[in-house]
Amino acid sequence: MSDLLSVLSALPSGTALVVIGLACAVSRTGAAAALGLAAVLLEWTLLDAEGLALTGAVSVLTVIALSACTGLAQRSDLERPARFALSLPMAGLFLMALQLDHLGGVAGLLFLGALLERAMVPRGNADGRDPASGAPTGSARAWRAAGLISAVSAGLLGLGALGRWRDGGELAVEWVGTPFAGDAPSSLIFLGLLLPLAIPPGWGGAAQGLAAGPARNEVGGFLSAGLLRSLTLIVLLGRTFSGSDALLDVGLALAVLAPVLALIGRQTAAHSLGLLFYGVMGLLLGIAAIASDSAQGALGLSILGAALAGSGAALGLALSTHARAREPGLGERGLGHVFPLAFAFSLLAVLALMALPGTLLFEGRSSGLEAMSADGANAEALAFALMAGPLAVFAGLPLLRLTFFSPGLDGGHVEGRRPTISPAITLSFVITAGALLALGLVPSAASPLLPSGTPPADRLLTATQQLQILLGAALLARVVRRESRTGRA
Repeated sequence: MSDLLSVLSALPSGTALVVIGLACAVSRTGAAAALGLAAVLLEWTLLDAEGLALTGAVSVLTVIALSACTGLAQRSDLERPARFALSLPMAGLFLMALQLDHLGGVAGLLFLGALLERAMVPRGNADGRDPASGAPTGSARAWRAAGLISAVSAGLLGLGALGRWRDGGELAVEWVGTPFAGDAPSSLIFLGLLLPLAIPPGWGGAAQGLAAGPARNEVGGFLSAGLLRSLTLIVLLGRTFSGSDALLDVGLALAVLAPVLALIGRQTAAHSLGLLFYGVMGLLLGIAAIASDSAQGALGLSILGAALAGSGAALGLALSTHARAREPGLGERGLGHVFPLAFAFSLLAVLALMALPGTLLFEGRSSGLEAMSADGANAEALAFALMAGPLAVFAGLPLLRLTFFSPGLDGGHVEGRRPTISPAITLSFVITAGALLALGLVPSAASPLLPSGTPPADRLLTATQQLQILLGAALLARVVRRESRTGRA
């Protein structure tokens, strides 16, 4: 047994996920979820990383483990084994990209992972339905744009690595330099990593998998396709361009743009979820822009929190979408009354994305804002705190309303049947909520996974002050939203 483990440890991280996932996809076995969980456990035991790469690897393994848990619900017709199986090699490729030390190799892995992601994201009317209206959420135009952006992103990263190699520079995944300062390879690498994150999900950005909604009868693939690439790119940017003012500027632009697009864009639950995560990624870019140990620790906490909270919110949407597709007339007052526990867990996930005090993302954001302030970015730190309110009103609340408190379509409900949630789905909800609260209350428990080893404890604002800012900004955004609706009418 020890000989086998020594052989496996010599293989690149992610190999087990790639091999098992491809085998399950080809054979179309119904045991894909169980084999996926086994692969995640094996990858965890063989994990050999440190710093932000370790945090990113744990986040990827957490999301794919939750995806595998939901895949255990196959017997209730809630998962497509072949589609979920593709998420395993995709996660394996991103896991390799997080721990590989060669920029050119990272470019190739990101491109291959994005190709598999395209196979799981709804591209048009065939899949993806809004639980409130039944309207298609997938967009063929956004699907094609996302593929093009992925190719351009990998190409820019590869060209930047080639330029550094020709100039005799280092190709290691470490601090690369300052973009747009006369060093063309560094600028190309920066654009290659940032481009998919900077473009909104409805236009083909990295969060397009969330905005396209879950495909029919699947959950696990939706979680993986919607979250993993964004988290991987954030980690890589934190490792290569920490301290870049350009990251701070782009992050703030994303935080401002997300609620604006949510206010004027498509009113579907999936689109709201995509923009919600897009805005949170803006905050993470702002934290990644600060070159300090405390900022790296804050970024690590925030990445873990985004992985958990994003999974919880996506899980609630996927469950609701499947329930509506199966019985359109189910829950005349909304599915929140039919699945109260699912609504409660989803509400917690959305509040966690808004960095509510007591949750993991609150700890990351608080210490991240302090790191910005210590670096001289006081105005930007306060702007990030303020933008959480509009994001909650324009994206978070519509997501919950459309998912759990819309009447849906008429007909199709079997009277007298008491709908239930699969134990596998419930387990995923419990794990997500428990981790968000437990690590939010005791962030020191995450110390072994953080770049600095200990979670930062300083605060720019107290929990009460941050809550007051969130509520005040949300109230103002609510007035703006009401005036916007009145103007449209």
